[in-house]
Amino acid sequence: MYTRRMPHAHLDASLNIHAPAQAVFDRMGDLSRLNDWNLFPQMDPTTVSRHESKRLGKGRMQVVSVDAFDQERSLGMHLMGKLIFDRMMTKSLQSGLERLKSLAETENATPPRDAQ
Repeated sequence: MYTRRMPHAHLDASLNIHAPAQAVFDRMGDLSRLNDWNLFPQMDPTTVSRHESKRLGKGRMQVVSVDAFDQERSLGMHLMGKLIFDRMMTKSLQSGLERLKSLAETENATPPRDAQ
């Protein structure tokens, strides 16, 4: 029996953040501070803190684990993703990481020796 495999999709964005890993992880898991760096309000400014917007819909979010961002797509979705979606999402992910980097590095900066 032949099983047809769906095309595999993977988005990747990375950035070096000069802050303790635990501080970055804690910030990412703190939903009360999610919109400080979250990419969705950037995509749709009508998003409110209840994670509700005209464009993105309604929902509830809880961080239960952090895993790699992979998925299987139909051939049509794979082609559309490669042409449109993947580039847009990678740019948004990168922008969110840059905001997270700025916040984490600012919050965890070591004060100058003269200020101590």
